[in-house]
Amino acid sequence: MEKVYFQEEQRLDLWIRLPFLLLAIGTTVTFGYGCYHQFVMRIPWGDKPMQDQELVILSIIINLTMWIVFMLFFLARFTTRITDDGIYIKFPPFQIKMKHISIENIQKYEVRRYSPLREYGGFGVKDSLRKFGKGYIATGNQGLQLYLVDGKKVLLGTQKPDSIRLAVNRMMDQKEMR
Repeated sequence: MEKVYFQEEQRLDLWIRLPFLLLAIGTTVTFGYGCYHQFVMRIPWGDKPMQDQELVILSIIINLTMWIVFMLFFLARFTTRITDDGIYIKFPPFQIKMKHISIENIQKYEVRRYSPLREYGGFGVKDSLRKFGKGYIATGNQGLQLYLVDGKKVLLGTQKPDSIRLAVNRMMDQKEMR
């Protein structure tokens, strides 16, 4: 039976999700006003007004797209689970399948501070353009840096740096006992 040493679920920061909400609201209000203007007031909307059917179809498509994008970012959750056989990570919608980093693939590790924007170009599942490797970042600036046997680097953002350090220590101690 698998022993779980650590589990954490994080959501994207509010300031990352907020622009998508504002964009969804903005498009809804804009097209709502356009439809009101054209259907209720009977005044064609815009310099080159669309036919009524075109306006309705375009409004539905754009609004639906904006709200779906917002919901994807709103519902995004980064899950980290450390067990006796390795580390499991999942970050939908950016990464759908659970990824497993086996204990045998971890050469060394450290808990460190990092800059999400400077080192990884933002939040989500990111490949660093520099030497930092792949990052799984939902919020904050602390993470578990893994150095893998194949030379790759993986950073897992965390809000619980002390707990994740303790969990990885326990997991690695199990590796030594094998």
